[in-house]
Amino acid sequence: MYRKTKVIRWLIAGVVAAVLSHVTGGFLLHVIWAQFCEGARQNLRFAGAVPWGWIVLLQLFGGWLFALIYALFYKGLPGRGIRKGVSYGFFIWVVYVVIYFFINMYIVTVPIWILGGLVSSMLSGVAVAAIFRRTLEG
Repeated sequence: MYRKTKVIRWLIAGVVAAVLSHVTGGFLLHVIWAQFCEGARQNLRFAGAVPWGWIVLLQLFGGWLFALIYALFYKGLPGRGIRKGVSYGFFIWVVYVVIYFFINMYIVTVPIWILGGLVSSMLSGVAVAAIFRRTLEG
C-alpha cells in the first residue's frame, strides 16, 4: 500500500509540474514576450507546427521526470518540506540556464526563458514537495 501511495503521488506531482510549467512558460512567452519580440513570435510559429498531442505528451513526460528526479534526490536536497522543493526548483533552474546557453536560439528569447524557467521550476518544486510531503522519508 505504501509503495502504491508513492506511485500515485509521483503521477499526480508530475501532472501538476507539467501544468505549472506549461501555464507559466506559455503565459510568459505567448502573452507577454511575443508582444515585444520578433524572435519570440518566430518561436511561436515553430511551436504552432507541432501537434498539440505531442506537446501534451512531452509536457507530461517532463513533469513526471521532474517529480522522479525530486524523489531520487530527496534525501540529498537541503531544507525541509516546502524549502526542499524551493531548493530543488532552484537547482533545476540552474541546469536550465546552463542548457539554454548551449542551444542555438534567438538571443532575445534567452531572458524570458531564464525568467520563465525560474518561475516554473520554483513553482513546480514547491508543488512536488507539497504533494510528496513526508512519503519519501524513511
